[in-house]
Amino acid sequence: MKTGQLRVSPDFVTTSGGRHMDKAKEETLNEGGMLIKKAWQSIGTFSIFAITHIAISFWAHPREYIRAMSSAWQRSMAM
Repeated sequence: MKTGQLRVSPDFVTTSGGRHMDKAKEETLNEGGMLIKKAWQSIGTFSIFAITHIAISFWAHPREYIRAMSSAWQRSMAM
């Protein structure tokens, strides 16, 4: 062995579950990507919900519409 070189036992490059560190890092990156993907999808779902809620708020409730139409009809008949 040359000076400055350190031999590493295979035990030091595995996780506590026995998986190799490269595999553990790869899985961690994939989990992070999945988390970002799910967060992005939930933002899309939230925006659809918000747009729908805002659009519905511009519509009159059917009872209010019927009440307005009936009072307008009654006013037109009274003339």
